[in-house]
Amino acid sequence: MKNALFLIGPPGSGKSTWASALSPDDWVHISTDKWIEDVAAREGVTYGEMFKREIKNAEQDMEARLASALAQGKDIVWDQTNMTRKSRLKKVGRLLDAGYTVDAHVFMPDAHELHQRQFKRAVATGKAIPQRVIDSMLENYEHPLEEEGFASITHHN
Repeated sequence: MKNALFLIGPPGSGKSTWASALSPDDWVHISTDKWIEDVAAREGVTYGEMFKREIKNAEQDMEARLASALAQGKDIVWDQTNMTRKSRLKKVGRLLDAGYTVDAHVFMPDAHELHQRQFKRAVATGKAIPQRVIDSMLENYEHPLEEEGFASITHHN
């Protein structure tokens, strides 16, 4: 059986940290952040400074990794914010069409904890997401439903 873990939550909510504990030999990690972080590190700048320049390249890399994983039937961890039904629809549909069982994992810490994590990450890595962006994501967040194609929905804090 082919499995996909579909991560949902705002930046800094713990999605990537949680995914990093999974065995890289067992799961293909689908994300745009890794590409941008790697380019930023090579060039000695922050994630924020690289985001606009590299997001298209990151999306192309993610798409290639996804296509390869789907073609090979490898298990997938899809690590993006995926905060609205609209943002999830095509992604989950692709997984379902390829015969995957898709489990949602929701990361939604309380506002204070999220703010603390954002601050710590910005200090440690230079990856600072503007608060207005976070606020907009939270305002537009839609809880995932099994009707979207999820076999299960697990909540993390």
